[in-house]
Amino acid sequence: MLYTLGSKKLIPLSLSLEISSLTILFFTEDFQGKVFVVLLLHFFASILLSQIIWMILPKKYKEPFPLSLISLFIIVFATPLVSYLALLILYVVLKKQRPKKIYPFKYLSIWKELEEIKIPKRKFGEAAIIELVRNTKIPVEKRLKAFIFLTEIISPETVKLLKIGLSDPNDEIRLLCFSELSKIEKKITSSIHYYLNVLENAKSDKKYLDALENLAKSYWEAVYLGIGDEELNKYYINQTYKYCLRAIEFAESKGLEIDPHIILILGKIELIKGDYEKAEEMLTSILDTNIPKFEVVPSLAKLYYEKEEFSKIKSLFKKYPYLRYDFDLYPIYTLWSGK
Repeated sequence: MLYTLGSKKLIPLSLSLEISSLTILFFTEDFQGKVFVVLLLHFFASILLSQIIWMILPKKYKEPFPLSLISLFIIVFATPLVSYLALLILYVVLKKQRPKKIYPFKYLSIWKELEEIKIPKRKFGEAAIIELVRNTKIPVEKRLKAFIFLTEIISPETVKLLKIGLSDPNDEIRLLCFSELSKIEKKITSSIHYYLNVLENAKSDKKYLDALENLAKSYWEAVYLGIGDEELNKYYINQTYKYCLRAIEFAESKGLEIDPHIILILGKIELIKGDYEKAEEMLTSILDTNIPKFEVVPSLAKLYYEKEEFSKIKSLFKKYPYLRYDFDLYPIYTLWSGK
Protein backbone atom coordinates (compact mmCIF):
# COMPACT_ATOMS: atom_id res chain seq x y z
CA MET A 1 0.00 0.00 0.00
CA LEU A 2 2.80 2.44 0.91
CA TYR A 3 4.52 1.57 -2.34
CA THR A 4 1.35 2.55 -4.24
CA LEU A 5 1.12 5.86 -2.42
CA GLY A 6 4.76 6.77 -3.08
CA SER A 7 5.35 5.46 -6.59
CA LYS A 8 2.29 6.79 -8.39
CA LYS A 9 3.08 10.42 -7.51
CA LEU A 10 -0.63 11.16 -7.49
CA ILE A 11 -0.66 12.90 -4.12
CA PRO A 12 1.77 15.70 -5.12
CA LEU A 13 -0.14 16.23 -8.35
CA SER A 14 -3.47 16.38 -6.55
CA LEU A 15 -2.11 18.81 -3.96
CA SER A 16 -0.62 20.97 -6.72
CA LEU A 17 -3.99 21.27 -8.37
CA GLU A 18 -5.68 22.22 -5.10
CA ILE A 19 -3.00 24.82 -4.28
CA SER A 20 -3.31 26.22 -7.79
CA SER A 21 -7.06 26.56 -7.35
CA LEU A 22 -6.57 28.42 -4.07
CA THR A 23 -4.01 30.71 -5.66
CA ILE A 24 -6.43 31.59 -8.44
CA LEU A 25 -9.18 32.11 -5.88
CA PHE A 26 -7.23 34.75 -3.95
CA PHE A 27 -5.24 36.48 -6.69
CA THR A 28 -7.63 36.64 -9.66
CA GLU A 29 -10.16 39.47 -9.89
CA ASP A 30 -12.56 37.98 -12.47
CA PHE A 31 -15.17 36.36 -10.19
CA GLN A 32 -16.97 34.12 -12.70
CA GLY A 33 -13.78 33.03 -14.39
CA LYS A 34 -11.96 32.16 -11.18
CA VAL A 35 -14.94 30.17 -9.82
CA PHE A 36 -15.00 28.11 -12.99
CA VAL A 37 -11.21 27.46 -12.92
CA VAL A 38 -11.24 26.67 -9.16
CA LEU A 39 -14.02 24.12 -9.57
CA LEU A 40 -12.31 22.60 -12.61
CA LEU A 41 -8.97 22.23 -10.84
CA HIS A 42 -10.69 20.88 -7.69
CA PHE A 43 -12.62 18.42 -9.89
CA PHE A 44 -9.42 16.93 -11.32
CA ALA A 45 -7.70 16.99 -7.92
CA SER A 46 -10.66 15.05 -6.44
CA ILE A 47 -10.44 12.47 -9.25
CA LEU A 48 -6.76 11.89 -8.44
CA LEU A 49 -7.38 11.72 -4.69
CA SER A 50 -10.29 9.32 -5.21
CA GLN A 51 -8.00 7.07 -7.26
CA ILE A 52 -5.40 7.07 -4.47
CA ILE A 53 -7.96 6.16 -1.80
CA TRP A 54 -9.56 3.55 -4.08
CA MET A 55 -6.19 1.78 -4.43
CA ILE A 56 -5.82 1.23 -0.69
CA LEU A 57 -9.44 0.54 0.20
CA PRO A 58 -10.24 -3.02 1.40
CA LYS A 59 -12.00 -5.11 -1.22
CA LYS A 60 -15.28 -5.25 0.70
CA TYR A 61 -15.70 -1.47 0.34
CA LYS A 62 -15.28 -1.60 -3.44
CA GLU A 63 -18.64 -3.25 -4.01
CA PRO A 64 -20.91 -2.58 -5.79
CA PHE A 65 -18.81 -1.16 -8.59
CA PRO A 66 -18.96 1.58 -10.02
CA LEU A 67 -21.44 2.99 -7.49
CA SER A 68 -18.87 2.74 -4.68
CA LEU A 69 -16.27 4.64 -6.73
CA ILE A 70 -18.75 7.37 -7.65
CA SER A 71 -19.77 7.70 -3.98
CA LEU A 72 -16.12 7.98 -2.98
CA PHE A 73 -15.53 10.77 -5.54
CA ILE A 74 -18.57 12.73 -4.29
CA ILE A 75 -17.34 12.52 -0.68
CA VAL A 76 -13.81 13.65 -1.67
CA PHE A 77 -15.13 16.46 -3.84
CA ALA A 78 -17.46 17.72 -1.09
CA THR A 79 -14.95 17.48 1.77
CA PRO A 80 -11.46 18.11 0.36
CA LEU A 81 -9.82 19.12 3.63
CA VAL A 82 -11.24 16.16 5.57
CA SER A 83 -10.21 13.78 2.76
CA TYR A 84 -6.58 14.92 2.82
CA LEU A 85 -6.43 14.71 6.62
CA ALA A 86 -7.90 11.20 6.52
CA LEU A 87 -5.35 10.16 3.91
CA LEU A 88 -2.52 11.59 6.04
CA ILE A 89 -3.70 9.65 9.10
CA LEU A 90 -3.97 6.47 7.04
CA TYR A 91 -0.44 7.02 5.72
CA VAL A 92 0.95 7.34 9.27
CA VAL A 93 -0.88 4.20 10.40
CA LEU A 94 0.41 2.19 7.44
CA LYS A 95 3.97 3.43 7.93
CA LYS A 96 3.98 2.18 11.52
CA GLN A 97 2.87 -1.31 10.51
CA ARG A 98 5.51 -4.01 10.55
CA PRO A 99 5.64 -6.66 7.82
CA LYS A 100 4.43 -10.08 8.88
CA LYS A 101 7.14 -12.56 9.73
CA ILE A 102 7.43 -15.32 7.16
CA TYR A 103 8.13 -18.73 8.65
CA PRO A 104 10.14 -21.26 6.63
CA PHE A 105 7.34 -23.85 6.42
CA LYS A 106 6.59 -25.64 3.19
CA TYR A 107 3.18 -26.44 4.61
CA LEU A 108 1.36 -26.34 7.92
CA SER A 109 -0.67 -29.38 8.94
CA ILE A 110 -3.77 -28.93 11.13
CA TRP A 111 -4.65 -32.62 11.35
CA LYS A 112 -2.68 -33.25 14.55
CA GLU A 113 -4.95 -30.72 16.25
CA LEU A 114 -8.09 -32.25 14.73
CA GLU A 115 -7.61 -35.95 15.37
CA GLU A 116 -11.29 -36.41 16.15
CA ILE A 117 -12.16 -35.66 12.52
CA LYS A 118 -11.62 -38.87 10.59
CA ILE A 119 -11.37 -38.60 6.83
CA PRO A 120 -11.35 -42.04 5.16
CA LYS A 121 -8.68 -42.56 2.53
CA ARG A 122 -10.09 -43.38 -0.88
CA LYS A 123 -8.28 -44.97 -3.80
CA PHE A 124 -11.39 -45.82 -5.80
CA GLY A 125 -14.92 -44.48 -5.97
CA GLU A 126 -17.71 -46.80 -4.81
CA ALA A 127 -19.06 -47.18 -8.33
CA ALA A 128 -15.59 -47.97 -9.68
CA ILE A 129 -15.05 -50.70 -7.07
CA ILE A 130 -18.37 -52.37 -7.82
CA GLU A 131 -17.63 -52.28 -11.53
CA LEU A 132 -14.16 -53.78 -11.03
CA VAL A 133 -15.59 -56.54 -8.83
CA ARG A 134 -18.53 -57.50 -11.02
CA ASN A 135 -17.21 -56.97 -14.54
CA THR A 136 -15.10 -60.02 -15.38
CA LYS A 137 -14.16 -58.51 -18.75
CA ILE A 138 -11.85 -56.00 -17.04
CA PRO A 139 -8.18 -57.16 -16.98
CA VAL A 140 -7.43 -59.43 -14.04
CA GLU A 141 -4.54 -57.24 -12.81
CA LYS A 142 -6.84 -54.27 -12.23
CA ARG A 143 -9.57 -56.39 -10.64
CA LEU A 144 -7.06 -58.04 -8.33
CA LYS A 145 -5.87 -54.62 -7.14
CA ALA A 146 -9.48 -53.71 -6.38
CA PHE A 147 -9.98 -56.86 -4.29
CA ILE A 148 -6.70 -56.22 -2.44
CA PHE A 149 -7.99 -52.73 -1.65
CA LEU A 150 -11.17 -54.28 -0.22
CA THR A 151 -9.08 -56.26 2.26
CA GLU A 152 -7.59 -53.03 3.63
CA ILE A 153 -10.92 -51.55 4.78
CA ILE A 154 -13.25 -54.09 6.34
CA SER A 155 -16.90 -53.02 6.45
CA PRO A 156 -20.30 -54.57 5.66
CA GLU A 157 -20.00 -53.24 2.09
CA THR A 158 -16.54 -54.68 1.48
CA VAL A 159 -17.56 -58.05 2.97
CA LYS A 160 -20.45 -58.23 0.49
CA LEU A 161 -18.05 -57.56 -2.39
CA LEU A 162 -15.57 -60.13 -1.09
CA LYS A 163 -18.40 -62.68 -1.03
CA ILE A 164 -19.06 -61.91 -4.69
CA GLY A 165 -15.39 -62.68 -5.33
CA LEU A 166 -15.86 -66.24 -4.04
CA SER A 167 -17.56 -67.14 -7.32
CA ASP A 168 -15.09 -65.24 -9.53
CA PRO A 169 -13.68 -67.18 -12.52
CA ASN A 170 -10.12 -66.17 -11.58
CA ASP A 171 -8.38 -68.52 -9.12
CA GLU A 172 -6.27 -65.80 -7.47
CA ILE A 173 -9.28 -63.61 -6.76
CA ARG A 174 -11.31 -66.53 -5.37
CA LEU A 175 -8.42 -67.56 -3.12
CA LEU A 176 -7.84 -63.98 -1.93
CA CYS A 177 -11.53 -63.48 -1.05
CA PHE A 178 -11.81 -66.84 0.69
CA SER A 179 -8.64 -66.17 2.68
CA GLU A 180 -9.77 -62.72 3.80
CA LEU A 181 -13.28 -63.81 4.78
CA SER A 182 -11.82 -66.75 6.71
CA LYS A 183 -9.45 -64.37 8.48
CA ILE A 184 -12.32 -62.09 9.54
CA GLU A 185 -14.43 -65.02 10.72
CA LYS A 186 -11.47 -66.54 12.60
CA LYS A 187 -10.81 -63.24 14.37
CA ILE A 188 -14.43 -63.05 15.56
CA THR A 189 -14.50 -66.70 16.59
CA SER A 190 -11.24 -66.33 18.53
CA SER A 191 -12.68 -63.33 20.36
CA ILE A 192 -15.81 -65.31 21.28
CA HIS A 193 -13.80 -68.27 22.58
CA TYR A 194 -11.51 -65.96 24.56
CA TYR A 195 -14.36 -64.21 26.37
CA LEU A 196 -16.21 -67.48 26.98
CA ASN A 197 -13.08 -68.65 28.80
CA VAL A 198 -12.93 -65.37 30.74
CA LEU A 199 -16.59 -65.80 31.68
CA GLU A 200 -16.00 -69.29 33.08
CA ASN A 201 -12.97 -68.24 35.11
CA ALA A 202 -14.01 -64.74 36.21
CA LYS A 203 -13.08 -64.10 39.84
CA SER A 204 -14.92 -60.81 40.24
CA ASP A 205 -18.28 -59.38 39.26
CA LYS A 206 -16.57 -56.70 37.21
CA LYS A 207 -14.66 -59.23 35.09
CA TYR A 208 -17.77 -61.37 34.71
CA LEU A 209 -19.78 -58.37 33.43
CA ASP A 210 -16.92 -57.37 31.15
CA ALA A 211 -16.89 -60.86 29.62
CA LEU A 212 -20.67 -60.77 29.03
CA GLU A 213 -20.43 -57.36 27.36
CA ASN A 214 -17.55 -58.38 25.11
CA LEU A 215 -19.30 -61.59 24.10
CA ALA A 216 -22.31 -59.54 23.01
CA LYS A 217 -20.03 -57.19 21.07
CA SER A 218 -18.15 -60.07 19.41
CA TYR A 219 -21.33 -61.75 18.20
CA TRP A 220 -22.68 -58.37 17.07
CA GLU A 221 -19.56 -57.78 14.97
CA ALA A 222 -20.43 -60.93 13.01
CA VAL A 223 -23.98 -59.61 12.53
CA TYR A 224 -22.79 -56.14 11.57
CA LEU A 225 -20.27 -57.37 9.00
CA GLY A 226 -22.63 -60.02 7.63
CA ILE A 227 -20.02 -62.78 7.71
CA GLY A 228 -22.39 -65.75 7.76
CA ASP A 229 -25.26 -66.81 5.55
CA GLU A 230 -28.90 -66.16 6.47
CA GLU A 231 -29.23 -69.04 8.94
CA LEU A 232 -25.87 -68.37 10.60
CA ASN A 233 -26.73 -64.70 10.85
CA LYS A 234 -29.91 -65.56 12.79
CA TYR A 235 -27.77 -67.57 15.22
CA TYR A 236 -25.39 -64.62 15.70
CA ILE A 237 -28.35 -62.27 16.33
CA ASN A 238 -29.84 -64.63 18.94
CA GLN A 239 -26.48 -65.01 20.71
CA THR A 240 -25.96 -61.26 20.72
CA TYR A 241 -29.44 -60.71 22.14
CA LYS A 242 -28.88 -63.36 24.81
CA TYR A 243 -25.61 -61.92 26.09
CA CYS A 244 -26.93 -58.35 25.99
CA LEU A 245 -29.83 -59.32 28.25
CA ARG A 246 -27.56 -61.33 30.54
CA ALA A 247 -25.17 -58.39 30.86
CA ILE A 248 -27.98 -55.94 31.69
CA GLU A 249 -29.61 -58.29 34.22
CA PHE A 250 -26.27 -59.05 35.91
CA ALA A 251 -25.31 -55.36 36.10
CA GLU A 252 -28.65 -54.48 37.68
CA SER A 253 -28.43 -57.32 40.22
CA LYS A 254 -24.89 -56.34 41.28
CA GLY A 255 -25.39 -52.59 41.14
CA LEU A 256 -22.80 -52.20 38.38
CA GLU A 257 -22.83 -49.73 35.50
CA ILE A 258 -23.63 -51.24 32.11
CA ASP A 259 -21.74 -50.20 28.98
CA PRO A 260 -24.23 -48.05 27.00
CA HIS A 261 -23.01 -49.75 23.81
CA ILE A 262 -24.85 -52.87 25.00
CA ILE A 263 -28.10 -50.88 25.10
CA LEU A 264 -27.29 -49.56 21.62
CA ILE A 265 -26.75 -53.08 20.26
CA LEU A 266 -29.95 -54.29 21.90
CA GLY A 267 -31.86 -51.38 20.37
CA LYS A 268 -30.52 -52.25 16.93
CA ILE A 269 -31.58 -55.88 17.34
CA GLU A 270 -35.09 -54.81 18.38
CA LEU A 271 -35.12 -52.67 15.23
CA ILE A 272 -34.13 -55.70 13.12
CA LYS A 273 -36.89 -57.74 14.76
CA GLY A 274 -39.42 -55.01 14.08
CA ASP A 275 -40.22 -54.16 17.70
CA TYR A 276 -40.12 -50.39 17.14
CA GLU A 277 -41.44 -49.43 20.57
CA LYS A 278 -38.65 -51.22 22.45
CA ALA A 279 -36.07 -50.09 19.91
CA GLU A 280 -37.04 -46.44 20.31
CA GLU A 281 -37.03 -46.70 24.09
CA MET A 282 -33.50 -48.12 24.13
CA LEU A 283 -32.02 -45.86 21.47
CA THR A 284 -33.39 -42.64 22.95
CA SER A 285 -32.23 -43.68 26.43
CA ILE A 286 -28.57 -43.57 25.36
CA LEU A 287 -28.64 -40.24 23.49
CA ASP A 288 -27.37 -38.49 26.62
CA THR A 289 -24.59 -41.00 27.33
CA ASN A 290 -20.96 -40.78 26.22
CA ILE A 291 -21.70 -42.67 22.99
CA PRO A 292 -21.13 -40.39 19.97
CA LYS A 293 -24.39 -39.31 18.32
CA PHE A 294 -22.92 -40.54 15.02
CA GLU A 295 -23.46 -44.10 16.28
CA VAL A 296 -26.99 -43.68 17.59
CA VAL A 297 -28.77 -41.26 15.25
CA PRO A 298 -28.64 -43.41 12.06
CA SER A 299 -30.52 -46.25 13.80
CA LEU A 300 -33.00 -43.84 15.33
CA ALA A 301 -33.55 -42.15 11.96
CA LYS A 302 -34.11 -45.56 10.34
CA LEU A 303 -36.65 -46.41 13.03
CA TYR A 304 -38.61 -43.19 12.41
CA TYR A 305 -38.46 -43.85 8.68
CA GLU A 306 -39.93 -47.33 9.13
CA LYS A 307 -42.68 -45.83 11.31
CA GLU A 308 -43.23 -43.10 8.67
CA GLU A 309 -42.62 -40.41 11.28
CA PHE A 310 -40.66 -38.23 8.89
CA SER A 311 -41.00 -35.03 10.93
CA LYS A 312 -39.07 -36.69 13.75
CA ILE A 313 -36.18 -37.41 11.38
CA LYS A 314 -35.96 -33.72 10.48
CA SER A 315 -36.15 -32.73 14.16
CA LEU A 316 -33.42 -35.22 14.99
CA PHE A 317 -30.95 -33.77 12.48
CA LYS A 318 -31.96 -30.23 13.44
CA LYS A 319 -31.10 -31.01 17.07
CA TYR A 320 -27.65 -32.33 16.12
CA PRO A 321 -26.50 -30.13 13.19
CA TYR A 322 -22.84 -31.20 13.56
CA LEU A 323 -23.78 -34.61 12.16
CA ARG A 324 -23.17 -33.14 8.70
CA TYR A 325 -19.43 -33.39 9.41
CA ASP A 326 -19.62 -37.17 9.47
CA PHE A 327 -18.46 -38.67 6.16
CA ASP A 328 -21.21 -41.31 6.04
CA LEU A 329 -24.03 -39.21 7.49
CA TYR A 330 -23.52 -36.10 5.35
CA PRO A 331 -25.76 -37.25 2.41
CA ILE A 332 -28.50 -38.32 4.84
CA TYR A 333 -28.24 -35.06 6.77
CA THR A 334 -28.43 -33.04 3.54
CA LEU A 335 -31.53 -34.93 2.43
CA TRP A 336 -33.53 -34.61 5.63
CA SER A 337 -32.40 -31.15 6.70
CA GLY A 338 -33.28 -29.68 3.31
CA LYS A 339 -29.90 -28.01 2.93
